[in-house]
Amino acid sequence: SEVTFITMNVSKLILMLLLVNHFLACLWYFIGTLSQGSQTENWIDSDQLFADKNFGYRYTTSLHWSLTQFTPASMSVQPQNVYERTFAIAVLVFGLVLFSSFISAITASMSQLGKMQDDKSKQFWLLRRFLRQHNVENQLSFRVLRYVEYACRETEEFVAESRVQVLNLLSEQLWNELQYVVSFGCMQIHPLFVRAGQISNMG
Repeated sequence: SEVTFITMNVSKLILMLLLVNHFLACLWYFIGTLSQGSQTENWIDSDQLFADKNFGYRYTTSLHWSLTQFTPASMSVQPQNVYERTFAIAVLVFGLVLFSSFISAITASMSQLGKMQDDKSKQFWLLRRFLRQHNVENQLSFRVLRYVEYACRETEEFVAESRVQVLNLLSEQLWNELQYVVSFGCMQIHPLFVRAGQISNMG
């Protein structure tokens, strides 16, 4: 259904954002270890003594730092040399563009989902009001509401041809082939038509 598709789309965007931050966190930690090897001040050997922590804590700290570059949140970890500072600036600029795109896409998806839910809720509210105004008995009202809920689910799952506007872009040949499969696809599984197709191909 469209609700499931929108929910999956939002989940995919969030997962992509986490993957990007994972990659940036690894780079941030890698730059820190390089600075360690060259005996340069770095965020790992800063006054918070991250070098004494286990690897899991250092990784989550790097991931936390990466996430804060995409959001207004603050973080105690700060660049300690020119390489870390340059990388932090680059991540800030990159995050400004990327995070804005992610937020825009997620907001659009959530707005679309909210509009769909609002329209459906309004229709059910009008139906209940209609049943109450006409003094429909509770048992019949319950049956009507249950059937309408079932019909709505079926309608949401069924994709009508009129809703797929990109089909108008198909060539005439592709359109005819698609129409044949859509219209007669259910008949092709019948043994009689399967055999007829085999004989036709042999001929």
